[in-house]
Parts: sequence; structure tokens; C-alpha cells
Amino acid sequence: MVSSDFQMRGDLLRGQMRVLYSPEKNFRFEMGFGVSEFSQGSFQQSESNYAMLRVSTLDVPLRLAVVTPVSPNIGIVTGAGLHLSAPLWREFKTQDVNNKGWIGGTVNLGYHLFGGIDLYASDHSKLAIFGEIGGSFWNKGNYITRYHVVINFSYIYTL
Repeated sequence: MVSSDFQMRGDLLRGQMRVLYSPEKNFRFEMGFGVSEFSQGSFQQSESNYAMLRVSTLDVPLRLAVVTPVSPNIGIVTGAGLHLSAPLWREFKTQDVNNKGWIGGTVNLGYHLFGGIDLYASDHSKLAIFGEIGGSFWNKGNYITRYHVVINFSYIYTL
């Protein structure tokens, strides 16, 4: 399934629970656990024309973030991290083929850089909006993209 002309764009839905640890006010570690689902309506590959592709992966991100305060309610966030991903479910669907099922596969180690803003609503809650660019250290044909660009919207509640 991996070839040099394999190009696709689509929608990514990600649900994660994260634990944030801040030893200092403007510095934090993040660790999470979640599931991502990539879906795409139509794409081209040299061998075939697929009508639909859906892939679900198990994700474990580990990130380091630095927050630079701009005002009392706004902070600029930059950081980097690693993530482990493993494919869970995949589905290919065309007019002639409906191929789906649970899959295992190679655990994939990837990296990402991110930047964005934290908007503080109160002492305990904030909205984080950031962009992420990243990729995989290896890709063994296990339905995990080699490179990705994602825009994230997160609600964070702290105890």
C-alpha cells in the first residue's frame, strides 16, 4: 500500500486524555492516551481508485511545551514531542470491494513540533489552539502517515 505516488488528504478526528505536569508556571510536560481516526472520501493511487478510506490508530503522545505570557489571559505556546502510534482498524471501500477489519501492526514512533496560543478563561480552564507538524521515523506500510499537519483545538481543565 505504500508507494512513492501515494498521496492523500483527509479529515482527522482525535480524542485524547492528557496529564499535564508544570514544574514551573511557563513550562509543562504533557502525556496522553487516545485514539485517532483518519478518513478520506476519494484518493488516487497508481493501481486503483478508492472511494473511501478510514484508519483508526491508538496514540500515546509525550510533549514538552513552553508558554510565553503575552497578557494575563493569553500565552504563546511552542514545543516538541514524540508519539507512539499503532493501527487498530482500517476500511477500504469501492464499488467492487469492501475490505475492513481489526489489524495489528508495527508500533510507530513519530515526532512533532507545535505552536499556538493558550486563552485563559479562568484560573482552572483554558482553550488551546495550535498547529502541529510532524512525521514518522519509519513507515512500514501500516496505514500511518509519514508526515502530517494538524490544527488542534483543546479545552484544558486544571485541578
